[in-house]
Amino acid sequence: MPIALTLYIYPAPKFTSFGSPKTVIGEVKENLFHNEFEQNIQIINNSHNITKTVIHKHCFIEQNNIKHKGLHAEFLYSEIFGGSFQPLIFELYLFQSGNFLYKYRITYPKDIDAKKEIKNFMTRLKLKNNNI
Repeated sequence: MPIALTLYIYPAPKFTSFGSPKTVIGEVKENLFHNEFEQNIQIINNSHNITKTVIHKHCFIEQNNIKHKGLHAEFLYSEIFGGSFQPLIFELYLFQSGNFLYKYRITYPKDIDAKKEIKNFMTRLKLKNNNI
């Protein structure tokens, strides 16, 4: 089954807080996370001739009884893939674990059902809670 998957692991956006309540810190982290996701959506829209954004929602990935909260978007477009021009699905997932972001960019032909394989891969590849 032809699936192109790229995983990027990089530091989460940083900010400085002096004596802010934990609720404020949580809101700032959440806003930075959402901003990162929206920036990635803009990059995708500018890089491909996206015909439709199908999904844009919150999601979870469960690993060792821990649920990691994330965001997911799915796009439709057509491009050369696997040697032929065809309709494609492009999926973007973004998760944060500790001080790192995990961004999955996945492309596959529209006429195949790759959801199970994608979920299996994402469940098996453990997100580390790296606080540096």
